[in-house]
Amino acid sequence: MAESSTLGVQVKVAGGPASTVVGIVRNNGDEVVIKTEKPNLELHFNYVPLLEFLYAVDSEQKKVKLKRM
Repeated sequence: MAESSTLGVQVKVAGGPASTVVGIVRNNGDEVVIKTEKPNLELHFNYVPLLEFLYAVDSEQKKVKLKRM
């Protein structure tokens, strides 16, 4: 398992301004958990779909750059 780490997280609450807070990131099996204190928030997500999404975004950005050349 990976060591816990900190991460800057931007949180927007409905009807309020966005704020940047420090979140603690930890690995829980095949999940990544991000927890913040103010606002009290805990996100659990599977990292495999996230990596697939990020790879797709990167691929699209490369296609756009190639078209511009």
